[in-house]
Amino acid sequence: LLMEGRQIPMGYRLISLLRDKVCIMSNTPAEILDHEPFLKAAKGDVLIAGLGFGMCVSALLEKEEVSSITVVEMSNDVIRLTGGAYIHHPKVSIINTDIHLYEPDRTFDTVWLDIWDDICPENFEEIAQLENKFHTGDNWVGAWSKAEALTAMHSGFRIIEI
Repeated sequence: LLMEGRQIPMGYRLISLLRDKVCIMSNTPAEILDHEPFLKAAKGDVLIAGLGFGMCVSALLEKEEVSSITVVEMSNDVIRLTGGAYIHHPKVSIINTDIHLYEPDRTFDTVWLDIWDDICPENFEEIAQLENKFHTGDNWVGAWSKAEALTAMHSGFRIIEI
């Protein structure tokens, strides 16, 4: 599904990670812009669900108002591929587990949920459950593709496997 505004410009150097010949993450301009609200809001102790290419971690390390970054990533392969650049940084902790199973011993000022391979309405319920899990009432919690998943859900768009 090619959604409006998610095209890749001609000549762009695309980096993507495939699983079973399906793209599960990329560095497209739209993908990068999707993280902008989170990167602007981030402060204090930050939790990120999904390491990806490490773009968010890299950007957060540039912010003085970020005191710690905890990344929960369930894929050993993703940690091996991109986590090495951050794994020994004093502000960064990478925890190898599923975000659904992760039980933190503290609260976070900022939470970003980015564990979905694609944008689809089926993600919305899981987004809401995880937001509820980490929302404390006075922290900022956001999720990649939440608005698009909600729009797709209300438009009646469904994925049918055949």
